[in-house]
Amino acid sequence: MDAGLQECRREPLLDEARALGAAGRQALDALTRTAAQVTQCPIALVSLVGTDHQHFLSRHGWDADGGPRVDSFCTHAIVRPDLMVVPDALLDPRVCGSPLVTGPPFIRAYFGKTLMLDGLAVGTLCVIDQRPRRLSPEQLNALVGLAAGAEAVLTAHRQLQLLQSNTERLTDFAVASGDWYWETDAAGRLSWISSGLAEAWGAQGEFLPDCLLPDTEVTDEHGQRLAGLLPSAPLLRLRDLLDRRARFSRVMIQRGSAAQPRALLLSAVPRHDGGVFGGYRGIARDVSAQALAEREARRASRALERIAAEVPGVIYEFRVYPDGRAAMPYASDNLATLYELRPEEVRNDASAILQRLHPDDAVRVSETVARAAASLTRWRATYRVRLPTRGERVLFAQAMPEQQPDGSVAFYGVISDVTDEVREREQLDAMRIERDTAARSAEARAELMSRVSHELRTPLNAIVGFSQLLRLRFPDTVTEPGRSARHIHHAGEHLLALINDMLDISAIEAGRIEMHPTTISVRSAIDRAIDMVLPQAAERHIKLCVDVAPQVEGVMADERATRQVLLNLLANAIKFGPLDSTVTVKARRHGDDQVDLQVWDEGAGVPVAQRSRLFEPFVRVAAEDRPAGSGLGLTISRKLARLMGGDVTLDDSVSRTCFVLSLPAATLKPMEVADTDFQGLEALPSLRSTRRLLYIEDDPVNALVMEGFMRLIPGVQMEVATTCAQGLIAAQSLPDLIFLDMHLPDGTGFTVLEALKADERTRGIPVVAVSADAMPEQIDAAMRSGFEGYLTKPIDHRSLNETLLRQFERGLQRLLGPAEA
Repeated sequence: MDAGLQECRREPLLDEARALGAAGRQALDALTRTAAQVTQCPIALVSLVGTDHQHFLSRHGWDADGGPRVDSFCTHAIVRPDLMVVPDALLDPRVCGSPLVTGPPFIRAYFGKTLMLDGLAVGTLCVIDQRPRRLSPEQLNALVGLAAGAEAVLTAHRQLQLLQSNTERLTDFAVASGDWYWETDAAGRLSWISSGLAEAWGAQGEFLPDCLLPDTEVTDEHGQRLAGLLPSAPLLRLRDLLDRRARFSRVMIQRGSAAQPRALLLSAVPRHDGGVFGGYRGIARDVSAQALAEREARRASRALERIAAEVPGVIYEFRVYPDGRAAMPYASDNLATLYELRPEEVRNDASAILQRLHPDDAVRVSETVARAAASLTRWRATYRVRLPTRGERVLFAQAMPEQQPDGSVAFYGVISDVTDEVREREQLDAMRIERDTAARSAEARAELMSRVSHELRTPLNAIVGFSQLLRLRFPDTVTEPGRSARHIHHAGEHLLALINDMLDISAIEAGRIEMHPTTISVRSAIDRAIDMVLPQAAERHIKLCVDVAPQVEGVMADERATRQVLLNLLANAIKFGPLDSTVTVKARRHGDDQVDLQVWDEGAGVPVAQRSRLFEPFVRVAAEDRPAGSGLGLTISRKLARLMGGDVTLDDSVSRTCFVLSLPAATLKPMEVADTDFQGLEALPSLRSTRRLLYIEDDPVNALVMEGFMRLIPGVQMEVATTCAQGLIAAQSLPDLIFLDMHLPDGTGFTVLEALKADERTRGIPVVAVSADAMPEQIDAAMRSGFEGYLTKPIDHRSLNETLLRQFERGLQRLLGPAEA
């Protein structure tokens, strides 16, 4: 249809719609309130768009009754009979420049559904917010449903207007000519009719008397069907009434066509001539308008019921009367689910609703309802109900109160079941509390482990350090004092291993160990691990063998963790294998994506009774001639392997002992050959006859241990300072290397390092941390701050030698330059 014709047709429709009566406005007001409540928007409107102006037929949260069409959002919405969604008006080119966006009421979000009347878009049902937002699919569906209800109200109003207009005309005709009258003979043939009845009756052409009254179905005046007089006739027909020859009143028959139905209301009395039944005299009234209006009203009511059924939860009206009574005049059918009550049970008395409230919430809910009724402010509440079959549920209700002429306060609102949401939120809160508790527990455990480690490692430094010095001086372990030194050293190492294992498993459980997987050469990883256990194997006269299958190249794993697991498995095999035996490491492909590193020894295997608990913490397997381990090595190994996507298992299908480290397979890429390790201090070129070491340490026992080591290393001269201040003064003599304890009486190692780096003269001296703090985070912090290395107490002479060689060579390269070195 041409746009001009549409505008011409729209204006009369708008005039009819604006003439909406009080009942229609109340219906639209209920819909706009419901729209605002369902969408939780502060503004809801039923807007009619005219040629130059828009008129708000119903408004909620908006003071003005209309405005210029050119500024309105609804002008855009009626272009298409669809849902217009504007989540952020400032970003929508259609409306971003509207004064309603840039000025009061500062619209940011708009959602409008076009209203159709007689096939034309006349306006919208819309909701508005002053903040950008989106509506959920359920809220959008509810808005569409409520718009359908508004259309039904406007359509019904228009039909009623038309029918009322027709009724006024018919009334004028009735005044001028009276109702239609008719008369029959004894056989039921029409013998006389008044003017106009033939057309109303539906006669074609000129109505002729002497025709039988139509044998059609009759209903009561409201269109409800009536039961027949005989069992064989289930519906009452006009012939049944005529055959009774008795008076009947206000029965309705349908005439006309489907396109133009007519409803006639008939009343008649029997006519007797000389005591003989002579027929009927009756009156006919055209009640088509009333019948159509009732049908439209019923249809609109059914439409509203369907809309209410689609809205989540219960749409309701709750009334509080001055005498304290409460009633729920209207509630949608979902009340049967949320309260297990039928709407008719609470229509006049809402006490059954109140009895469903949880006793612990009843007083609070009643008090908030009373305050909202007194202040006429929005009411919201979350509360529990106890239902006969569904048990305890959590409901959320909101409503807007309005004062009524009879003194009561009516609450119009929505109730929804939020049990699942509340329970989910409670579970999340519980999980959050549990997480925070676990985090605090882990932090406290880490702090405890750090303190335990520090306090135990300090005396262990003396035990292990002096035992190493004794063993280096008396290497014969058969005669005294070498034999006693050996036992002391093994006991100290056992205690140190137990401390290290406890720190490792604590770090793993706390999630502080990070994996850095790279492609690792299987052969290289095995060779390096074997190199580190060669001294242990030599003591027990155990031969170490390696068997790597040709198709095995590399694994994808963390290098440090892989080395630790292999060391644990090799150490166990050496410790628990028989003297003068062989420990073999085999590498085999397992499928396409896995490599198995098998550590075999020639022992009798793990007892069957202990296999199921072998990987549990502190479960120890003892050999007859040796003490058991800490019981943590296998536990740590398995945890580390699983963090790398692998596992550690015991192959119990063989008679000998075989532990298997499984890791993801990887293909090696060409790599540069790494520098070889330093073999000894003698290999180090020198510029001077000695190397000067400054050891800043407040514990005299620790200083004695270090002095003992230095006396065994040719060409190293050590000076000791016991405080931060003394150490900084001694550093002015520019030693070649500084060993720095991290806990000093007048400060920490960090403060000393910072002062050394700030001094241009001492900035280049390498500084190595020496501490009983062996926690990974402490070591990482020290290395990040600028320390060149980190030695943990108790000092191991092999690590000490390696550190001295590495740091002295770096110092030499710095002095000579790359080419000269």
